[in-house]
Amino acid sequence: FDPIANTWQIGASLGVSSEFAERIIDSYRGSGVGAVPFSEPLVVDSVRAVPMLEGRLDAYRAEGIESMLAVPLQIAGSATGTLVFYFRTPHHFDDVDVQTARALAKRSK
Repeated sequence: FDPIANTWQIGASLGVSSEFAERIIDSYRGSGVGAVPFSEPLVVDSVRAVPMLEGRLDAYRAEGIESMLAVPLQIAGSATGTLVFYFRTPHHFDDVDVQTARALAKRSK
């Protein structure tokens, strides 16, 4: 998140289309919220089952996303970024998945 421009950017992506990446970024516009709305990993076995993701369901559906694991990045003490793992098949995340994602997020800052 760029607080000066009040915009989100994708630093890097792999395995998703550029159209999907743009739709996800567009879904944040107008929200007026710079910070990530969660402070612990967001473990989502089904994107359709999480109310806070409703505004992004069309993008997930078009890309074939079924499950995701999002880890907030603490930058200058604020959660203003995320490391997200998307799955095109239903996936149940276990503790090893979550701890691995946390470790990768800490290293990506």
